[in-house]
Amino acid sequence: MAKFIRREPKRAHTEEPMADSPSDTTLYVSLPTIPKKNYSYQNHWEEKYTWLVYIKEKDHVFCRHCKWFSESGKRVASKFAKTTFTSEGFSNWKKALEKLATYEASDMHKEAVSAHAIFIGQRQGIDAVLFSKAATESCR
Repeated sequence: MAKFIRREPKRAHTEEPMADSPSDTTLYVSLPTIPKKNYSYQNHWEEKYTWLVYIKEKDHVFCRHCKWFSESGKRVASKFAKTTFTSEGFSNWKKALEKLATYEASDMHKEAVSAHAIFIGQRQGIDAVLFSKAATESCR
C-alpha cells in the first residue's frame, strides 16, 4: 500500500486569502513500502550451538550449561545467575546470530561448559563404579 505525504502551500502572513495559482495545489507523493521481516527462532541454530535450549511457550532460548549451574545451588551458581541466557531468556531474533556467537565466546559460558563436562565425567565414573560393584555382588 502506498503512503502519501500531503504538502500544504505556504501562506503569506496576511489576512487576504491566497489566490488560486499553480503553486496552490496539494502534492501527493507515492512512497514504496518495505516488506516487514518476521524474525523468529530457527531450529537449525541448535546444530551449531549445541548448548542452546528453546522454550516454545516462552519463545526464548537459554544456555543449557549456564542455566543448570545457575539453578543448581552449586558454589559456581553466583557466576551464572544474572545473564539473559540463564534467567529471563533471549528472544531478540533480529540480532540472534550475533548475540549467540558473542555469548558462546564469553569466558563465563566457556567455564560453564567445562564445569558441565567435568561433572558429567565424574557422574559417569560414579555410575561405572556402582555398576561394577553391583555386577560383582550379583556374581557372589
